Amino acid sequence: MNIIVAVHAESLLLKLAGAPTRVRQALLKSITKSSVQVQRAVKEGKLTGQVLHVRTGTLRRSINREVIERDDGIFAVVGTNVKYGAAWEQGFTKRIGAGARGGPKGLLGMARERYFMKHPPGEKNVVARPFLRPTLEEFKPRIREDLRNAVLGALR
Repeated sequence: MNIIVAVHAESLLLKLAGAPTRVRQALLKSITKSSVQVQRAVKEGKLTGQVLHVRTGTLRRSINREVIERDDGIFAVVGTNVKYGAAWEQGFTKRIGAGARGGPKGLLGMARERYFMKHPPGEKNVVARPFLRPTLEEFKPRIREDLRNAVLGALR
């Protein structure tokens, strides 16, 4: 008994020639979808109640995303342009006491000394309360699976 497999070289070569374009388009679609999911998870989950309990919505509205397509790859960036967003993500040192806002302007002599004794200047380390990095870590397995499926689907 013989098994014969016929390979049509022309159709195979045409399919392989178009593969890089199809793979790149599939990757772009998958990366865009993943960045939207990460952005949504940060806004709805982390900032609304799990981590920071956002009150005004400025930080939530500042969470943006960008998909960058270059010759060396496709990149997605999810982040914020608000300075205090980065401070909460990494932790910061806060000035407290009399020196925090420059001290009392109108007090002189003993009154000023008593004020500083009552409100000693100092610093307080505020612990980081990250909301972007943990979300990315939670999504890593899903992103890897989506990218794998995108490449396999494009090669079929």
